[in-house]
Amino acid sequence: MGKRESDAKYRHSKNGLIRRLYSLIKRRTSGGNCKNPELYEGLQLMSKESFIEWANSSIEFHVLHQNWVESNYDTRFTPSVDRIDSTIGYVIENVRWVTHKQNSLLAVRKRWSA
Repeated sequence: MGKRESDAKYRHSKNGLIRRLYSLIKRRTSGGNCKNPELYEGLQLMSKESFIEWANSSIEFHVLHQNWVESNYDTRFTPSVDRIDSTIGYVIENVRWVTHKQNSLLAVRKRWSA
């Protein structure tokens, strides 16, 4: 197995996906590169350990991950973290698991209703 294959295998694993999602969220909340930094910068972020524990204890995450694997890693079905209230940060009481496609649709709806 080559390096690219092993990298892809890790990124598609539960642990790899959870860690990648946390890294992306952390970058957003610290003002890192994202389309609309004003939507994320300065928001509260749970610790990495709390995020990993929350993800691993979530039945929804495991079901979504399995569906993503069965879809041959179709991006639309990638597990994604949604903030229920977009004015609040990434804290356990304000996050839930959805697919990437659902999260994109929710974002559009939230923008249009604002």
